[in-house]
Amino acid sequence: AISSVIVLDDLLKTLLKNVIENAGAEKGILLLKKQGQLFIEAQGDSNSDDTIVLQSISIDSSRHTLPVSLM
Repeated sequence: AISSVIVLDDLLKTLLKNVIENAGAEKGILLLKKQGQLFIEAQGDSNSDDTIVLQSISIDSSRHTLPVSLM
């Protein structure tokens, strides 16, 4: 599934969807480190087909999205 996707948006959606399904999770968030800070680049939910990608939201401004243990 992943090798057939070339567009970054679609690749991240497919990757996150597969990771959520295989982990048996309800939610999944892709964090990337940029300039020493963590940013949310994609997030998805197993109850919905909506996957939001390429957000680049700092984890400092997203306390409602992430568990406290990650902060």
